[in-house]
Amino acid sequence: MIQDGDSLALDIIYKKYINLIYKKIKEFNFKSDYEDILQECLIVLNNSIEKYKDGPVPFVAFFSRNLQNKLSSIYTTKKKNKLLVSDSVGVMMDSSFSFFADYDINEKLFKGLTPLERKLIELRFLEKKEVSFILKNYEMKRSTYYYIVKKALNTIRKNITKYQLSF
Repeated sequence: MIQDGDSLALDIIYKKYINLIYKKIKEFNFKSDYEDILQECLIVLNNSIEKYKDGPVPFVAFFSRNLQNKLSSIYTTKKKNKLLVSDSVGVMMDSSFSFFADYDINEKLFKGLTPLERKLIELRFLEKKEVSFILKNYEMKRSTYYYIVKKALNTIRKNITKYQLSF
């Protein structure tokens, strides 16, 4: 009945799964564009109803997976529109980018980094050294390395925004 487009059956299904949709949207913490994302989720529900075939997977699992995939896709797309440090580091890793050529950019980019943070960023992203090489040469635990790099990248991100740097 549902797959045939019975409006009463569709209404029952929408009411049954609307709380799951709200829960998933809340998990992704979408505050802006809430109505658009809700509409996308309802389209996913409709498409899931059309494509579902009885089998070993229950409908709720089928729909949940489709909904999760769609919300992940929306989240990734939204995240890409934000300034990502990895993009800036990627530009710096490009051989055409002369890292030390512009002293002003260099100073602004790394302002506030400790000498160790700066060295780890240079080794990993500019000299393209493997993490294992860095850990061995600096006699550092892996967790310590990732903590320091994460902290350094956060500082770089703030500097890029603060000084409106572009590459």
